[in-house]
Amino acid sequence: MRFWRSLCESPAETFPNRLSGDTVGAVSRRRVLLALLVLVCLVPRVWAALRWNILWADTVTYLEATESLERGDLESAFSVLGLNVYPIILLWLRRLDVDWTAAGEWWSVAMATLAVLPLFGWVRRQFDDRVAAVACLLYALHPKLVAFSPLIIRDPTFWFLFHLTLYLAWRAAVEIRWRLFLAAGAALTLAVHTRSAGWVLLVPVILWPALRVPSAAGRRRRLVLGTMVCVAAIPVSVAVVNATWLRECPRWEMARAAHKNILQRWYESLDEPLAPKPSVLQQETAAPKYPAPLNVPPSGFTLLRKLAVRFVKAYTYVPLLLALAGLWGWRRVFFRRDHQVVSLMALLMLAMIGIRYSQYGLDIRYFLPVVCVSFPWMALGLLATIDGIARTTQRRIAWSPRRRVWLAAGVVVAVVAAGSFDMKTSAGPLMHQRAELGGWILQRFGPNRSIAAEANARELIVYYARGNFVGKSRLSVIRDLRPDLVVLENNPWNRDYWAACSETLVSRRGLRYDRVDEDRLPPGCRDVLVLVRRDEGLANR
Repeated sequence: MRFWRSLCESPAETFPNRLSGDTVGAVSRRRVLLALLVLVCLVPRVWAALRWNILWADTVTYLEATESLERGDLESAFSVLGLNVYPIILLWLRRLDVDWTAAGEWWSVAMATLAVLPLFGWVRRQFDDRVAAVACLLYALHPKLVAFSPLIIRDPTFWFLFHLTLYLAWRAAVEIRWRLFLAAGAALTLAVHTRSAGWVLLVPVILWPALRVPSAAGRRRRLVLGTMVCVAAIPVSVAVVNATWLRECPRWEMARAAHKNILQRWYESLDEPLAPKPSVLQQETAAPKYPAPLNVPPSGFTLLRKLAVRFVKAYTYVPLLLALAGLWGWRRVFFRRDHQVVSLMALLMLAMIGIRYSQYGLDIRYFLPVVCVSFPWMALGLLATIDGIARTTQRRIAWSPRRRVWLAAGVVVAVVAAGSFDMKTSAGPLMHQRAELGGWILQRFGPNRSIAAEANARELIVYYARGNFVGKSRLSVIRDLRPDLVVLENNPWNRDYWAACSETLVSRRGLRYDRVDEDRLPPGCRDVLVLVRRDEGLANR
């Protein structure tokens, strides 16, 4: 009972740095608390899974890799994602005697829920049980994490492996045990081969033991060797997998090569002179009157501004304010070396996001691991807010322990209510639109139709239409392959191309395409251009 009441009291002013001492510290068992946290984490995610039932664009990419694994086509299976854990998980789920989409959805819910356990483990050891409990409560109720949890994407699995690696790496550095180093290496390897953002976990895996060296008298050799074993788990695992399971693959599969190319192009762009970006109309293909679509990435101040907007949207407003309050109130703790390791990891992750966004699009879920490492500071901010309200009103209200519990409950309810407006995915309406359009194509024109569409839209449209993707909606592709349908989305950066495409394909002799009237498209698809071949009576269907 004392622990439950302490959740409503003022948090400690400081917390021990166990990397600087030779004591591990007693850790009490909290089975009932952990069970309650898992339940609180599970309920909103089950509600979200029952409410939102739709595939994500990335889901189709994973499905294609999984189907290649089922056929034994290892080269195609890893051509896009590299050596990745998630298609293998989907492969196992598809072998169950249930619908694979339902199995994938509940797998994500389970992973997002169980991530609360390692989160509690590493936060309680860096802070205390009270901060860990509140941090896990905020994780369980964070609107964006709840919204993304049921999706059949890699992120929920990565959140679990991300927190598990932090938990095991901290314990390995403090307790200096071989089994913990081995376990941390296994978790790190799985995290790296789930999302490329997992590479930033090398920062705590290496720096926490480095900070432990001065106080590890008599065990420094084990500490250094254990850290080397932990890091070596990645190349050793890759070598073993390629030499055994993938021995018939024509090349060695490793991490995703696309990210290496992104980094290389970014590095090369640093030496390029600054010049204004050409407009869409200035970009033309071999046909002079047919402008190509151009998604011009932002640069300079515009890039930073858009990154900041998405960063805030990922946090949502109230949790961000709580995190800032916690960072300010416990800034001396924050600037301590053991906590700055996590801050450095978060900064590297933000840098990776910025480099990627300078060349490609961006989703706010890339920021969610950064949000996850700030939950301890959100918890401190929330505890400080509750204590501040009690102190401010203590002349009017006698705050007994029971009343403080009610006050804390009211503040938590207010935080959840404020975040309920953000419990949605920003790209959800677009995914619904693509799924609806694909279903309309299937119903109107039948399956196995050849479809040309932009790469970022083709996954869901082709999947729900049960069609065949022939290539991007370029004039050369359309002229040579004559797809049955051409689909274009009226994106802000593609408006000129959108209009030119409609005019060129309809009017140019030999192409013979008709534009589908907006009134014939399904509701919610008014900003989509659909062109249909005139021959074979397709346009009249």
